[in-house]
Amino acid sequence: MSIDGKGPYMIARILQAEKVQCLSYYLAQKGVGQRQNKDFDNPYRWWGTAVMHIIGRKEYMGHMVNFKTFKKSYKDKHHKPNPEDKHLVL
Repeated sequence: MSIDGKGPYMIARILQAEKVQCLSYYLAQKGVGQRQNKDFDNPYRWWGTAVMHIIGRKEYMGHMVNFKTFKKSYKDKHHKPNPEDKHLVL
């Protein structure tokens, strides 16, 4: 839809009209995400900002992104974010 020239807020309205579940509701049904214990007034409510976030991600455009995080040592349990210029996009 974005390629056809529709903006993120128009895409959000179309998804809501077609009764497509929003991401947070979908994840809550799977038992993951931040809103898994919340009640949803409208599980089909899409926000334009959520659509903008999806459109802006390289992974959703079909690319594979590697090396987003790194560890200083194999003993280190915490991942640290890698700057975008060190990501490998295939």
